[in-house]
Amino acid sequence: MPAIAKAMAVDPGTIGVTIGIFTIGTALGQISFGPISDRYGRKPVVVFGLLLYAAMAFVSAYATDVETLSAIRFVQGNLDDQM
Repeated sequence: MPAIAKAMAVDPGTIGVTIGIFTIGTALGQISFGPISDRYGRKPVVVFGLLLYAAMAFVSAYATDVETLSAIRFVQGNLDDQM
């Protein structure tokens, strides 16, 4: 995390906030993706989640500010509970 903080010119504690945002996304993902899995089945939802998670991981490598990284980590947190 110190290398990420240095690259984004922020303090390491600010980057640590993205972990909390990821956790909040995970909590909300359990609420939202459970009913979606019940409706459409587990396999299509898992495949969609894995593809979107991988895309967000690629995009996060090119995030230029903490706000963008936080938003991406939130989406990843939402998708994390499916895997």
